[in-house]
Amino acid sequence: MNLSDNSVKQIAAASGIKPSRLYKWKTTDGHLSPEKADALLLYFLENEPKAIVAAIFLNYVLEILYNYLSSSTEEEVAEED
Repeated sequence: MNLSDNSVKQIAAASGIKPSRLYKWKTTDGHLSPEKADALLLYFLENEPKAIVAAIFLNYVLEILYNYLSSSTEEEVAEED
C-alpha cells in the first residue's frame, strides 16, 4: 500500500534523509535512527497529514485482523483436544 503520492526522492529531499537510506528503510527491514524517524514523521505531519491518518487507520485494521485470526474460540480449542 502506498500512503504518499510523492516519490522517495521527493520525501527524502524534504525531510533531509538520504534517498538510499529512505528507500532501504521502505523496502527492507532496515531501521531509521531516532533523529531520522523524527524528521520523517515531521515531514508527514507538516506536508501529508492524510498519510498519517491513513497509516493509523491501516494499523488499526491490521491489529483487529491479527487479533481475530490469532484468537481461538473455546470450541476450536476443544476440537483440538
